Amino acid sequence: MVEAYWLGNGLLRRVEMRDFHWYLADRVGPKLSKKAAELILGKAPVGAKPHHSFHVLDVSVRTGALRESIDDLDRCRVSWGEVVRVEGDGLVVSRPALELAGNGLALGEPEEHTVRYRVDGRGYLAPPPPCELVSMHWDWACDVISPEQAARLERETRHHIALANQTR
Repeated sequence: MVEAYWLGNGLLRRVEMRDFHWYLADRVGPKLSKKAAELILGKAPVGAKPHHSFHVLDVSVRTGALRESIDDLDRCRVSWGEVVRVEGDGLVVSRPALELAGNGLALGEPEEHTVRYRVDGRGYLAPPPPCELVSMHWDWACDVISPEQAARLERETRHHIALANQTR
């Protein structure tokens, strides 16, 4: 279940959109203005999924749980990147950043970004070698992931960026 929400997997296809709509209405609806609730609830029938990218790009900014700044959106979304090198407690990764493109959001070309994977030499990841893929959240390397997991995460992220752009 966590992998479905975080990276995306087949469990997302098993969620009934009617149930997801009612979940959003019950849990998120009371935190929203009438117009914002209509926008969010309208996303379930057109393909929103219970994935972290939907919550970051659509729900959190409308409920006020997250500032609508590119930096915050980019750091909060679960991203993926390829390890370039280890530098102390940090990893330099090559990853596509979220950026503004016209009036909407897009993923840019991969660029180097530094994230932590441990603090003062302590963490829960062994130093991943160059070319390994990692998932990241709030500038923290969370886990080593497979190419298939990275592809699913990219697909879900792009899908939810497109949905967010419909109502920006």
